[in-house]
Amino acid sequence: QIVTKMNPETNDTMFVAILEPEGGGTPAAAYSTNQFDVYSWVYIAISNDGPNDRIDIWQIDARRDWFELDPTTGTLNPDDTQDFVLNLNSAGLPEDIRFEAELRFSHNAVGGEFNLLVALDVLGGERRLELDLTEGWNLISINVEPENLDVRELLGTLTDEDKVIIFKNGIGQFYLPERNFINIDGWDVSDGYQINMTEASLWEARGAPIPADQPIQLVEGWNMKAYFPTQPIDAIAALAGIADQLIIAKDVFGAFYLAEFGFSNMGDLSEGQGYQYKMSEPAELIYQVGEELAWIETAVSGLQHFETLSPTGVDMSILLVGNPTMSDQEIGVYSSGGQLIGSGKIDSDGNCGIAARGDDISTVVVDGAGTDEKLFFKLWDGVDETDLNITVKSGEVSWANGGILIGDIEPVSTTPATFGIHETYPNPTNGPMKLLFGLEADSRISVTVSDLSGRLVETLVRGEYKAGHHQLIWDTDVVPSGLYLVKLSAPGMKQTIKAAVLK
Repeated sequence: QIVTKMNPETNDTMFVAILEPEGGGTPAAAYSTNQFDVYSWVYIAISNDGPNDRIDIWQIDARRDWFELDPTTGTLNPDDTQDFVLNLNSAGLPEDIRFEAELRFSHNAVGGEFNLLVALDVLGGERRLELDLTEGWNLISINVEPENLDVRELLGTLTDEDKVIIFKNGIGQFYLPERNFINIDGWDVSDGYQINMTEASLWEARGAPIPADQPIQLVEGWNMKAYFPTQPIDAIAALAGIADQLIIAKDVFGAFYLAEFGFSNMGDLSEGQGYQYKMSEPAELIYQVGEELAWIETAVSGLQHFETLSPTGVDMSILLVGNPTMSDQEIGVYSSGGQLIGSGKIDSDGNCGIAARGDDISTVVVDGAGTDEKLFFKLWDGVDETDLNITVKSGEVSWANGGILIGDIEPVSTTPATFGIHETYPNPTNGPMKLLFGLEADSRISVTVSDLSGRLVETLVRGEYKAGHHQLIWDTDVVPSGLYLVKLSAPGMKQTIKAAVLK
């Protein structure tokens, strides 16, 4: 079963490959196409095999007719620069498809490689947007312009199955399907909307695509607005154009971006989601989409100790400021009745952003705090859970819908600290390792890593530390597999433990 390539003008042939289908049979006809798989060229052959005739498919190569880079290879010496020209061509490509490629840069720094994603969205006359709605509260928007903007019509597939409890806009107007009541004139594509669902469901909207850079007008105070780009963009980068007027941005889960403090735990903004923006003055929002955005990375870690709570439609934003040694520790926020109403993880800078949810008055169950209810905090250091005091820098330590509390972390330890490294986990590890250690008194300390021969591999910390419990992260990506000695040293005291790295 020999494949050859022929020039139809000269009839010259060239050997390509010998194909050996697993199922046997005799080849009868063949065809090369990019229509079967829009992302690649494939070779399709009919195989005659008695009653088991079939079609065999081989992938030839990834489709590159939309992507042209000049140059494709090169080497840069220190202090050199290189210009690249990238041409994207959507001619002949199927509509409503995203094509992706990567520019790969190899280097001799840590990591050894940097990949820059390039994406081309091919938009047709009409585009389909699919949204996965969860049970409970969702904050949604669309980046297509439907022909019919009637809310009843757009939500018909959901309301016909009694899945929508209530649908609201940012100024309090609503659609209550159970009572067939609505006072929303029509769907404004520049707005975001809250929708409360009885169960999870897939919903879609169809219409003409809206340009990613179409302006959105924001008023002073709160706005609930749409997200137009099709690709996810880090919140800080996407909102760079309004950073001077933005007080706070929030998503449906209460994660937020405080522009004044440069803090964000929102991660990427995503299509289909709506967002709330509180402005100090009117402004025009144009989501920033550009090549510089590819350099921004945001890591959001999940919680291990405190529960992750579902949104109730109302929340308060809390930014707590600690120090980098508290990285990956967790903070829980409690109502005066002892109910957990919010939780967050301290980032590598020592900051923790928390959405403290309020009570959803549309339900009979008390699932959040009430207005002016006093808040309490607990810290989990990876081992123990202790009470936490907050030194208020802005706001109040009581719940308010849309309120903002900013404070410094002051842990209250109920367990006296003893000298030593008390826990390492995971151990063995194939990634970062967390080390928990204690000091009985204020000390100048060092934490070092050595191999079994005693050769110093890395100094993790060196400096003055307060008495108490502390935590640090050892990034093992730069060391090979093996057994290592981690030593905590203070005047007159030392302790060494073993740590294993497996890759």
